[in-house]
Amino acid sequence: IYTDWANHYLARSGHKRLIKDLQQDVADGVLLAEIIQIIANEKIEAINICPKSQAQMVKCFKTLLGLKIAEKAKPAHTAMV
Repeated sequence: IYTDWANHYLARSGHKRLIKDLQQDVADGVLLAEIIQIIANEKIEAINICPKSQAQMVKCFKTLLGLKIAEKAKPAHTAMV
């Protein structure tokens, strides 16, 4: 189900790469970053779009996880005092 959902958004955005094997296709974090960018309508900076090593792939996932943590840490609104 997730694969169909993700492929729907990837195809709708004109992305040429679609998910065939979820485990394999998101293993480097790049396609997952693309999906997040499409859904959030925001560019994610600091993503290596062509990771060559395991360390680069892990860094990509840490960046993506850091975005979620940073988003939760932002206040919903700021009150004027």
